[in-house]
Formats: sequence, C-alpha cells, structure tokens
Amino acid sequence: MQTKKPWKRFTFYVIGVLFLLGLFVRIFFPIHYVAGDSMEPTIDKGSYVMVSRIHYLLSNVRRNDIVMFGTPLINKLTKETVYDPWIHRIIGVAGDQVVIDENKTITVNGEKTLFPNSSASELDIIKPDTILRFDLNDGEVFQKGDNENSILGVKQVDDIIGKVIYVF
Repeated sequence: MQTKKPWKRFTFYVIGVLFLLGLFVRIFFPIHYVAGDSMEPTIDKGSYVMVSRIHYLLSNVRRNDIVMFGTPLINKLTKETVYDPWIHRIIGVAGDQVVIDENKTITVNGEKTLFPNSSASELDIIKPDTILRFDLNDGEVFQKGDNENSILGVKQVDDIIGKVIYVF
C-alpha cells in the first residue's frame, strides 16, 4: 500500500486556494485600462484602475465617489448587449439640485463642486443668461469627469458597475 506524500496534498490545496482567490478578484475586483482623458488630472489616460463591484452592495453612492459606468451598446452582429465602461465622478446624488449657470459653472445645493467648470460640448446649446437645473430623484446621480471637456449628465445608479478603489 502506497501512502500519499504530505507535500503533494499541500501543493494541491495551495494551488486550489490561489485559483479560487484569483477567480474571486477577477470577478469582484476587475482591473480596467483607462483609455480616455475625461478624469485628468485625477486619473491619467493610460492608467489602470481596480473597481469594486461589491462596494455599492454594502453602501450607498456618495458625492465625489469615482465610479465606473457601463453604457449599454448593442452588438449589431450578435444582437447582444455589451457594456462600454467609462469612469467619472459623482457630483450629485438623489435629493440634490445640480445647477449649471450661464458661465458653465456647476454647483450642487448652492456650493461649487470639486471641479466646478465645464466646457462640455453638450452645453454649447445653452443660450446666454440660461440656467440649467437638475433635481435628482431616487436612483439618479449626476456625473462629470474631472476634465473640463468631459461629458456630464444624469445617469441611473443601476448603470454603475462599481467604485474605483485603486489607481496604478
């Protein structure tokens, strides 16, 4: 009768644990490449970010969180819905009033945001002396990149993939 060597069993367990740990990290804490410059100067184009998919299962979205959104796109060949991820800062949450004045300065509940100015092309249609107001309802957030030229607007909380927890 042949006995198994303890080091073989130990090696098998270590490999199994490492595999499961890697799978857990890959699923719940994916790493993404930042292809755009909408979050500069906070996150540079070409950086990598780790995103926590479980963060918002445990807590609510807060103002100034940097999150990854998934914008639904339909693949024309397979008719499948895929998500094109992008990163922006949450500047308004449910119950907030976001105001963009005639100078394209953004305030939330009367206070300037962290990166208050915007040159986004969406605002080019605003007529002089026009003020835009967004009253955010439950399940809505107002997002904007830190770069002045980035897009901005109201998104659904359900479109958030997760919170950016590490940049490298």
